[in-house]
Amino acid sequence: FPVTICPLVWSVLSLIAVSMWLSKRMNIPYASWMPIQNYDPIYGSFLSVSSFSSFATAKAIPYDTTVVAKDIRLGNPTSRILILVQGVYKFSYSIQFDRASAGSTGVYIFLKVNGVTVPNSSSYVVLQGATAEIFPMCEYLLPLNANDYVEVFVYSSANDVIASFFPSTINYPALIVTGK
Repeated sequence: FPVTICPLVWSVLSLIAVSMWLSKRMNIPYASWMPIQNYDPIYGSFLSVSSFSSFATAKAIPYDTTVVAKDIRLGNPTSRILILVQGVYKFSYSIQFDRASAGSTGVYIFLKVNGVTVPNSSSYVVLQGATAEIFPMCEYLLPLNANDYVEVFVYSSANDVIASFFPSTINYPALIVTGK
């Protein structure tokens, strides 16, 4: 009697058959190039509930709160995000900047791995005016080894740039950093 196979099942069966044929033809063990289906995720999210200023010399931002972490942790000093397992990490940060004086000034944000500046990681934002506020967010893919550490650095020639924490509202952290 006729059997009806839905298109999705047929596609999967066809893919498996072609994969097996290719593995025999190219003399490649079938399982060696199949995608990994189960993996143990690695993640970490850290923030700072303190405000920071005086970025006239580039300064690494320290963290004081671990939101959640598995195989990533705060190092010593706490500006270091310590990687415990080798891999490629999606590393992102966001910083709430504030300024109280008139005029405009630029703020540079960049990453360092093991104390060395990551090429092409610099971001530049401009704060304009006496009530200027900005919340830049950046994301990078970084190949990291076990025991590497990542730091977020900030530099501005103006003395009144602040990475702000706003506790009187709904606890906006000054800095959030995430790795996974």
